[in-house]
Amino acid sequence: SNSALNGSCALLPRRRADWIEKQLRWLGRAAGEARDLDVMIERLNDRADADRFQPLVERLRTRRAVAQQPIVALYRKLRKRNFPRRVKRLLAKIHAPRHGREATFLAWARLGLSRNVEAFFAAGADDMNDIAALHQFRIEGKQLRYAMEYFGAAFGPEVREQLYPEIERVQGLLGMVNDHASALEYVEARRADGDDEDVAVLLESLIVDERAGLD
Repeated sequence: SNSALNGSCALLPRRRADWIEKQLRWLGRAAGEARDLDVMIERLNDRADADRFQPLVERLRTRRAVAQQPIVALYRKLRKRNFPRRVKRLLAKIHAPRHGREATFLAWARLGLSRNVEAFFAAGADDMNDIAALHQFRIEGKQLRYAMEYFGAAFGPEVREQLYPEIERVQGLLGMVNDHASALEYVEARRADGDDEDVAVLLESLIVDERAGLD
């Protein structure tokens, strides 16, 4: 992941690592719409009145098939560029820190984790009533969770047994907010495209529900 690359940046050849990181960012962006549609379809199918929303689910599945195409195209592009081999070559180039000083994993972990902790609390100091600020807070929380997984073995059990579950809980709540906000944005954008009156009624009903859930 990008978090692992960032955590090991001083041990990797920068140009090779930058190229890998760029491909991972593109892959994440390409998969964004498909992921949002997967979440919406799953949530609609989990509703007590799921049968009522099946016409909308079918529309979403059609869009999901279209959203898959950029992912497949990027996958083929990466295969053509020998992405797995490039990753192996990157790992083979791991070296000692350039500053030449002897460093323990604990010292390395303290430095790496502290950056994510600072970014997390800085994001949490923003207005939590603002959806954009909450989204950024969620991103920083995700990076912190990855960093705790990456560096956690350097610390005592309280990091894994007490702090990590709390970060997961926060991320779960922020994920719910994000899912409601993403669904609301997506459905409101699709409302103007509707040519089926029955689907339009379902969209309006879903907007009401998503707004209530987001609040």
